[in-house]
Amino acid sequence: MCSNIDCRERIKEWLLALPSDTLDLATPTDGVALLAIKTSKKRSLEEALTPPLSLHEPCTATSVFRMADPTATITPKKRRLVDLDATPCGPAEILASIDSASQTGSIATTSTRTSASRKSSPTKQLMSLELANDPLHFASLDILEIDPSAAPGLRDVYLDITGFASGVNVIPKNHHDAIRRTRNLSGRDTLNHTPSFLLRDKPISLSIECKKRDRGLDNADLQISSWHAAQWRYLLMLCRKTGADVSGLPFLPGLIVSGAEWYFVATTRAGNKTTLWTRRCIGATTNVVGTYQIIRTIQYFSWWTQTVYWPWFQEKVLGLVEADDEG
Repeated sequence: MCSNIDCRERIKEWLLALPSDTLDLATPTDGVALLAIKTSKKRSLEEALTPPLSLHEPCTATSVFRMADPTATITPKKRRLVDLDATPCGPAEILASIDSASQTGSIATTSTRTSASRKSSPTKQLMSLELANDPLHFASLDILEIDPSAAPGLRDVYLDITGFASGVNVIPKNHHDAIRRTRNLSGRDTLNHTPSFLLRDKPISLSIECKKRDRGLDNADLQISSWHAAQWRYLLMLCRKTGADVSGLPFLPGLIVSGAEWYFVATTRAGNKTTLWTRRCIGATTNVVGTYQIIRTIQYFSWWTQTVYWPWFQEKVLGLVEADDEG
């Protein structure tokens, strides 16, 4: 082992041997220079270099600080700053309770954990409810098909919505014979101008053409006008089977969706000519008011189908003299 004086001399020689741009030598204390290592990257305590404790040991920097100035402390790592306005994440036990069958819940949780928002978010609102004391559970609507007792009132509405969207019980049962007869008379086994099997006995009243925002609206106009022209010709052919014509139908409605914007279009028929009336923006899903306008427009077309189109279709196409109120 080296003496105290030998160790200090050894340390001093080691310090003086280092490049000048690496060190700042402060005023010596008790004959030993104070060391401040310049580096752009902070080192942890384990990675720091220390000088030898004896003539036979390698140098490390921790001992330099300890021996040069026993009162000096090593600066700890910088504490990560917390953004108080950032969107908080729910407690781990709350997030873990999300049903894995609910894909929407999983996606929403992931997005809130990876990005910060300075605006009020659903996650912040959930946190304000003190979920730790009043937990929020997630369940899939598919459970209602397996367990009718899970939510009886909700189950009835859910089945009605999914059934209507799938075309179940849309046409009254007492009209099925007339529909089959009309399909046979058409020669194409369908009520519509499209050969789609799922639509063969469900008359089309509203057509929707969807385009990306960058695509031209002129192409959408051309496609929906061609579609409507074919529909007008097919309806005229079906009407002639019953000795009627299409004069009682004022127009065929259509919607064009271009990105977030929705447009209303319509076609009329005069003789052999089909006219497309273009195009009026009814709203956009980029704002709340526009979204409600779109919903209201779709509701109106639902009413128009039940009160105008379906009674006309029963009389002129199906050949039913008295339109059934159930339509």
